[in-house]
Amino acid sequence: MKIKRIVLLMVIFIQGCSFFDHKENDNFAEIGSLKSENRWVYLCGLTQDFDSSQEIENRKKLDAIGCAQNIKFLAIKPNVRCSEFNNKLCWPHNNQDEVNNTYSYILSALNNKKISGFIGFSNGGFFLNKLVQYVELNKPVISIGASGYLENGSIKNKLFLLIGLQDTYHYKDAYEFYQRSKSMPLNVEFVEFNGGHEIPQLLFEETLRRLQER
Repeated sequence: MKIKRIVLLMVIFIQGCSFFDHKENDNFAEIGSLKSENRWVYLCGLTQDFDSSQEIENRKKLDAIGCAQNIKFLAIKPNVRCSEFNNKLCWPHNNQDEVNNTYSYILSALNNKKISGFIGFSNGGFFLNKLVQYVELNKPVISIGASGYLENGSIKNKLFLLIGLQDTYHYKDAYEFYQRSKSMPLNVEFVEFNGGHEIPQLLFEETLRRLQER
């Protein structure tokens, strides 16, 4: 056990892994393996504050996975509050113009950084489920605890739709989203897990591992 712990600490040191001693700037927080060039964008759910207790818990999960798989997650800070959601921070996506504006903000926050894919939880996932309908991303997209209406599936994006069987608010609509996609170029992989409205750490970790091995 001591040897394993020493090896783990050496890996953490080499990768610049912080175990949630993350770096923040005006646009995003860096989480996981801070020295990694393998960057994934993370979009949070509805939240009153960027550092709310729920989002801190979500980012702790990302941090552990990033340290284990040599991934740096860029948790983008939302810059808009939605009145229809009690003025919480959000990712607007009610129409194509909102989707385009939100995506432009994300790209601006990244400032030309190369990324490997997109991850969205709850409202962040709802936004990504709309984005894949309008923009050819050429990168995998992981949407967690989200659904939305599939209006246009003509673009060949790859979407992993992770949904909890006990997510009573979103499961039915997420399943219908997947069913509609079957006759469209949009490639949706529907992944159920035994849980509610949450990030399933083990399943999410396995999904990322599969993508890293391709």
